[in-house]
Amino acid sequence: MYWGWLLLRAAARVLPTGVADLLARPIAAAVLLAWPRGRRAMLRNYRHVLPGASRWKRTSLAWRAMANYLRYLVAFARVGDEPTSRLALRTDDGGAIERLKRHLESGRGAVLALPHLGNWDTGAAALSAAGVPLMVVGERFGDTRVDREVFRRRARLGIEVLPLRTALPSVARRLKAGGVVALLVDRPLRDDGVEVEFFGAPVRIPEGAARLALRTGAKVVPVAVPMLRGGRVRILADFGIENPGDRDDAAAVTALSQAMMRSLEGFIRQFPDQWYMFRDFWAEGRRP
Repeated sequence: MYWGWLLLRAAARVLPTGVADLLARPIAAAVLLAWPRGRRAMLRNYRHVLPGASRWKRTSLAWRAMANYLRYLVAFARVGDEPTSRLALRTDDGGAIERLKRHLESGRGAVLALPHLGNWDTGAAALSAAGVPLMVVGERFGDTRVDREVFRRRARLGIEVLPLRTALPSVARRLKAGGVVALLVDRPLRDDGVEVEFFGAPVRIPEGAARLALRTGAKVVPVAVPMLRGGRVRILADFGIENPGDRDDAAAVTALSQAMMRSLEGFIRQFPDQWYMFRDFWAEGRRP
C-alpha cells in the first residue's frame, strides 16, 4: 500500500489535472477487470441503489465510480500543493457553512455524517478556511507509513485527525464544547452496530454518530461533497434532523441512525457514480 501511495503521489506531481482525468477511465476499467471481487460487490450494491437497472447500467456506474475514486485520490495526493484558501474557492457550499456557523452559535456541537462520496477533503478545507475547526475520525490503513501520510496531509487542511479506536473521549469532549466532528458513517457491519433500512433493505452500521449526538446534545447533519467539473465540489447538507429527546437508549439510537441514513440515500441517488463502496454493503453479499 505504501509503495502504491508513493507512485500515486509521483503521478499527481507530474501529470496535469486534465491528463489525470483522462487516464482515470481506462485505469478504472483495468482495476475492475483485475479485481473481480470488488467489481461484483459494486454490482450487487447498485442493485439496491438502482432497482431494476440492467447489468450493463450497473457496470457502467461501477466503472465511473472507480474512475471518480481515482480522481479523488489524485486530488488528495496533491493536498498541500496549494493553500487551503484556494481550495475553498473551488467549493460551492450553497450557504451550508454559514448555516452551520449559526447553529454553533447556540452552543451545541455538530456531528457531520458523511458517506464515502465525492471529495470530502476539499469540503473540509472550505470549513477550515471559513474558521470552523474540524475534528475527523479516521480509520487506519494497516500500514503505519500510510497512516502518517494521510493524517499529515489532512492536518495541512487544518483538520485534526484522530484514529478510530482511540477517538471516543476526545470526540465527546469536542462535541460537548460545541465543536464539529466529521464521521464517515456508511460502513457495513456483520455484527454489533445498529440495524436500519437503507435503500429498502436492512443493514447494520456503526451507532457511534447517533450515540455521540444523543449523549452530548450535538446535532447530526448529514453531508455529502460531490465533485463537479473543473475540480470544483459542492457541499450538500441536511439540517432538518432533530434528536429524539435527550435519551440515548436503543430506540433513540435507531431512530436517529435511520433518519441519518435516509438522508444519505438522497445524496447517493443524486450521485451514484461517486459512491465509493467497493465491498458488499448488504448482508446477502457478505454471506460465505
